[in-house]
Amino acid sequence: MIVWALTTFRQYKTNFFHFFLIFALMDPIALVFRLLTPVYPIRIYGILIPIIIISLINFRRTAKNYLILSIIVLINAFVSLYAAPGLLMVQLTLLHSIIFFIIMKISVTDVLKNKKLNLFYFVLALYEFSKIAKYIILLNELKTGIIYFNLTGLFEILIGVYFIFYNEKNAAKYKMNLNYK
Repeated sequence: MIVWALTTFRQYKTNFFHFFLIFALMDPIALVFRLLTPVYPIRIYGILIPIIIISLINFRRTAKNYLILSIIVLINAFVSLYAAPGLLMVQLTLLHSIIFFIIMKISVTDVLKNKKLNLFYFVLALYEFSKIAKYIILLNELKTGIIYFNLTGLFEILIGVYFIFYNEKNAAKYKMNLNYK
């Protein structure tokens, strides 16, 4: 929890501030829910991850869009609270896949625009890919899934340490030779 709380400070005034802020708040919110209710923490993630997705999407702020997004969040909340554990894992996998593809779109757009690969986007995509793999393996193989779940947790903490020091503005950028013919 501490690592992700610290990432929020480095990401302040960047396009990913809200993304990291919600990630930093997810574990404490889930812990409070666990202490005050019988709701398992993983169910809270299914409610909060759509908000992370919304923080990554650059959409026009209209009443219609807010209504659509509110309905999506409410449907996810319902699935998160009442779905069987297997369906919940599928939901989390799908939500993290959406985040992964949004990050990849941002990264590819940035590479095409600046002709440089921003390491920040690569590490962020790697983080999301590890989340997807974590849920898929946990869903399919319980014995090795739990071991992998814990190993990827450590890996994600190391990635969090990277984000304490780097954001999209100050991360290493590698020149790309993009010749279109």
